[in-house]
Amino acid sequence: MIDGHKKTLDLMNKEAKDGKDADLKAFAAKTAPTVKMHLDAINKIHDRMK
Repeated sequence: MIDGHKKTLDLMNKEAKDGKDADLKAFAAKTAPTVKMHLDAINKIHDRMK
């Protein structure tokens, strides 16, 4: 789950920065913070399980 969110966040950030399609670029920029929030939550859960 962590790797999937990391990859998704990387893709979102790249698309938000370098995307050619304006709608997709806007979607990526809007959605990336939510993916980051999920990644942070997953990391906290993972750290507590150690």
